[in-house]
Amino acid sequence: MKNNKQNNKYLHILYIVFAIVSIVISSIMGFLFVPFILDFVQYKVFVFYLIICIILFLFNFLFLKKLKSNRIFSFFISFFTTFLPFVIVSLLFSKSLSFNNIQNQNNLHETNIKINLMTNLNNKTQDKILKERIRYVAKSKIYKNNYSPNQELWLNIKDNIYWENIFSKTCKNSDWKNDFYKKGWSNESLFINNPAMLIGISFAKKYEATKYLRCDSSIIWCVPCQITYNSKEKSITAYYSGLQTVDNTFLKINTLNAQDFGYKYVTMYSKAKIIYQNKNNLSNNILEMNSKFYQDYTDKFYENGVNKISEYPIEYQFMPNLSNNSSKNKEIIFKLWKEKPENIEAKPDFTYKIIFLDCDKEILYRIIEADIVKGIYYKLLNNIKPNSIDYKTEKY
Repeated sequence: MKNNKQNNKYLHILYIVFAIVSIVISSIMGFLFVPFILDFVQYKVFVFYLIICIILFLFNFLFLKKLKSNRIFSFFISFFTTFLPFVIVSLLFSKSLSFNNIQNQNNLHETNIKINLMTNLNNKTQDKILKERIRYVAKSKIYKNNYSPNQELWLNIKDNIYWENIFSKTCKNSDWKNDFYKKGWSNESLFINNPAMLIGISFAKKYEATKYLRCDSSIIWCVPCQITYNSKEKSITAYYSGLQTVDNTFLKINTLNAQDFGYKYVTMYSKAKIIYQNKNNLSNNILEMNSKFYQDYTDKFYENGVNKISEYPIEYQFMPNLSNNSSKNKEIIFKLWKEKPENIEAKPDFTYKIIFLDCDKEILYRIIEADIVKGIYYKLLNNIKPNSIDYKTEKY
């Protein structure tokens, strides 16, 4: 009798240990599952995690039955130690990365557009990149039907070579021959993966990282925090936050997506104070968009060249006044046409707006939190040693 009680006691202790292990495993899987939600990994990963959860659930359930627990109790305890931690952890981390709901939507015709993360395009073929592009367009809420890539734009991509990565593109402090930077996210993938970004922006000069704002920040990469589409107005609005933390920096435009969807001409309008590099600029001229992919052979380290997209002359760069003491939420409007208009006042075929939001510390902390978590996932998914880059961020 005593032996039975003692055995039963050991079984209870053993189950408690097993339950804790189940919670830990489920939580880890929930954390690793978040990239699937964010379109990082394939469907088979979800099936694999689901099978492990089911196995853990069955083991918990059978263990409890052996301890002579009733079915309902066994079912709920098994659920709480397997599926529940998986779901809670997945939702918590995915929420910190889903940073695209700063502006409240009061317009019935306005829809939030998902912002896809950047990816590594190194050593991919033109065909594979175009297939990925078509998949992203199909998932968008705007260009679902009758999309055909602009062959003139995409045919210059060279197969199986490196792409300019986001770190070397934006940061003075990066050595992109280093293993981390060679494997880094490709700069152009931000636009390839986000078809709604008709006019992208980036800093005209490389940024020198500080202890307050690092090279691994979406602020430095000029990633919007929210994109909305207005079906009635035929317009897209991209919201940017935190750019005012970088002072006196000119911006340049990327017209890859606008060109791919058939727009050939653009001009810019804004009521906000803007400094231009030249008297002849985007505010008083109609620019014929002619960006194209090309191979850069200037760095001998990459003998096969690096895929890049061409940039516009310096006169098309501009610097909005983003200081917090100026008018709130600075707006820039880009008018897009498929045929050359008579003048800059002509009605556009489509309107693309960029709004620079006033940025308080709370928003900055949210951006930093998302960047840190993205960095952790990036290292895990690309098998990069944790000490390759330090993602600790000092408080503002």
